[in-house]
Amino acid sequence: GSGEFDYSLSASREASAGISAASAQHGNSEADGYTNSTVSGRFGWSPGERGGIDLILRAVDNRAELDQDFGAGIVDDPNFTSFSQQRMARLQGRLNLLDQRWKQTLGLSLSTIRRDSKNRPDPAHADRYTSTFDGEIRQADWQHDLVLHETQTVTVGLATLEETGSSHTHSVSDYGTFNSEFPEKSATTD
Repeated sequence: GSGEFDYSLSASREASAGISAASAQHGNSEADGYTNSTVSGRFGWSPGERGGIDLILRAVDNRAELDQDFGAGIVDDPNFTSFSQQRMARLQGRLNLLDQRWKQTLGLSLSTIRRDSKNRPDPAHADRYTSTFDGEIRQADWQHDLVLHETQTVTVGLATLEETGSSHTHSVSDYGTFNSEFPEKSATTD
């Protein structure tokens, strides 16, 4: 026939009004909230017992409110926030041979992350700060599971991974302007 299609979907949201990391003893009362939203899905198709194809997706967004530590203790900062976005996709093929005793999985994955931190000036803090990080991971892998006995499975495989990242930070304070640039760099692991 046409095979079997299967899927799973999930979504979650976590939110907290938070508490202040800065001590209430010194008049700090601003709560630092946090939110996290996650959506994921898995979609698979198996034309028969010999294998199939899967697509796995995931997205995560979060936001956190932060405080500052100026060396004299943590103080409230009402508009210092951090944001992050993560995305992941994986496509994999499965092949079963020798009456399911030799299972192979060949996969390709892509994962990205972006983190932004921003601190705009406010009446209590004249400083300005922005920071951005962008990262990406690409991976290819091939796994073999050999079932020698119902209680013994040997797993071997190959994988290659490339990780790329860059960042930029800019701040303006009483001490002057500061810029830090980390241009895009890559590293490969085999």
